[in-house]
This record gives sequence, C-alpha cells and structure tokens, in this order.
Amino acid sequence: MKHIVNFTRAACKVSRVQERKTFIAGFSLNAQIFRILCSGRWSPEQARARYDPAHYILPSPHEVFSLSHWQKLLAANDEHLFNGQLFRLENYKATAQRLELGLGHTCYRDQIYCNAHVAELVRAYGETVLARGLGVSAIIITSDDYLPMMRRSAHVGEEPGKLDVFGGHAHPDQHLRNGRPDLFAAIEDEVVAELNVSADGFASNFCCGLVENLKTHKPDLVFVIHVRNTRQEVEQLANHAAEAEEMTELLFLPNSAHALNEFIASAQLQLTPSALASLSLFASTFY
Repeated sequence: MKHIVNFTRAACKVSRVQERKTFIAGFSLNAQIFRILCSGRWSPEQARARYDPAHYILPSPHEVFSLSHWQKLLAANDEHLFNGQLFRLENYKATAQRLELGLGHTCYRDQIYCNAHVAELVRAYGETVLARGLGVSAIIITSDDYLPMMRRSAHVGEEPGKLDVFGGHAHPDQHLRNGRPDLFAAIEDEVVAELNVSADGFASNFCCGLVENLKTHKPDLVFVIHVRNTRQEVEQLANHAAEAEEMTELLFLPNSAHALNEFIASAQLQLTPSALASLSLFASTFY
C-alpha cells in the first residue's frame, strides 16, 4: 500500500541563515554525487540519437565475471531481476539548438556488475570501460503545479528505499523507430507504467539535460513532462499502475523554487543520485 505525502512550505520551513548554511553544505555534497553534462530545452526534433547495435563486451575476464555475478543474484531467488537490453552512452554533443547522442548496446546484467565493481574497473581500464547504460528520468508537473516523486521499493535492483523521480531505461528492443532510438517514447512508457497516466494526457514533453552519477558513472537523460492531470487524479491513477509495486510512497512537492530547494537540501541523503541530479538540474535551469 502506498502512502501519500504532501510537502508544503510550512513542513520544511527553515530560517534564512539555516537555509544558506544548508545550501552551502549541500552544494559541496552534490558535487561529489553527480555532475550535469549538459542542459537545455530540446524537443523530439532537436534531440536525436545514433545507434550502433553491436553489443559492447566487457574486457576479459570481466565478461565471464559478469555472468557469474548475475547467476549468484538469480540464485538468491530474486524474481524481480530481468536482464533487459539497454542503450549505452558512447558520446554526446550539445548546443542550444540540438542534442546529439551516440549510443551503443549493453545489458542490465553488465550494468549491475559494473555498479558493483566500479573502482576495480576504473582503476584497471578507465571510465570508458563501464557499461554506461542510459537511464531516462522525468520531472513531472501536474496541471495544478505539483511535482510527484516516489520512494522506491526494497526489491528494486538499484537504490532500494530511496526517494526518486519517475523513469527507468530506454531499451533497444522496444524503443527503436526506423533504426533510431526514440528516447521520448522510452520516458513516456516509463511514466505510463509507473503512474498509470495516459500518454494522451501529456501536455508537453521536452529534454532538459544529461546528468551522470559520479559513483557509478551511469548517465541519465532528463525530461520535463507536463501532464493534464491534477495531483488528486495522479494519486488515484497511480494505485492501478502496472509497476505500482516498484514504489511504497507517492510524494508531491509544490512547483516553486523555494519549496524545491528546501526539499533538495533537507532530503538529499534520501534521494537517488539520478533524482538529486534531475531535481538540481530542473531547479537551476527553470526557476
């Protein structure tokens, strides 16, 4: 059963002196957790991706270690694990008018292995050896100006129990259109699955940047989606979402710079790196 939490200005009120001290400390902490690779406002026509379908193989003997690591996880009777196909971020180029991504092919099994062995792999081969499976994340804005978020279930493969924005991954076997990755379709599929909001109810959808988790070097493409549903309607729809079991709480933040910055400062240790990066990107770019 999901709990509904509403954050208001009164609930997270701090003095101006306390607020400033928190933001200074938070900036230092954030700088160690994520980095913003690029930011902007790109429509589907302006954000394009090239795709090389050749599967990226980890250097020997790590391709064998990855399989062994995965088999151990499966042997632990985790029925929620699934080795899906992922796009791998190879390179990117961003201007005010266009975002271009170069994508390869990897898998969730190798991503999980790399997450667990980052230091070892980077020390031996450098950052470019990692799986770098591309995630997609969304800042969702309801018609009555709230930002929904969730607390992740204990059984999810990455960051269990943490507060998160909505999203997941883009998949080569699901999100290719005429041989090109459709990353806007990927994030729309994730939002529909997690919140049960119809894609027909999206008033707008644009890409606002690319961020990277500095611990795992895993990238996320961030979107801003305006939905035509109110907060109350989203609450009701989410109860019947296809992936409702992936969250235990549904939270709503007022869409204001003050409320969001206070929330980031007070809750950053509970946030996933991708959520912290996505919210910080949104706060610094759109307020």
